[in-house]
Amino acid sequence: MIDGNWKDPLIRDGFSQRAYISEREGLSGEIRFSYRPMLPESVDETEAERRKVKGKSETHIVIKAILSRLVSWDVVDPKTKQPTQISLDSVRRLRWGVLYSMYNIICGLEPTELDPLWDEGKGDELPPLEESLLEQVKN
Repeated sequence: MIDGNWKDPLIRDGFSQRAYISEREGLSGEIRFSYRPMLPESVDETEAERRKVKGKSETHIVIKAILSRLVSWDVVDPKTKQPTQISLDSVRRLRWGVLYSMYNIICGLEPTELDPLWDEGKGDELPPLEESLLEQVKN
């Protein structure tokens, strides 16, 4: 279940939270996603690991952190109009600014933007987690 109650200061077991990144003209369209927030200890571990490496390896750590927490998203292929599966390949292809905004939201380092659809009682219609995603995160 996606719990939109972002006001709760505790990260509860089984808790998933929805998030929204608005359109950034010239960079990306809007993205809605749900995720399992990282516990502070996990954020510390991930950030320590990032400080030990540089360049491509640092980005790979960020991608793995996102993949381990991302539950669903509404990213659609503009050509086929089909949903884009959450995968190592798709997440690593996110534009840098979008990738790091998503990472910062999942880590709790930056808040989600408020989705205009939430006021209309919408925004929870995201596809379920792909089982194969768990295998990708392990690699």
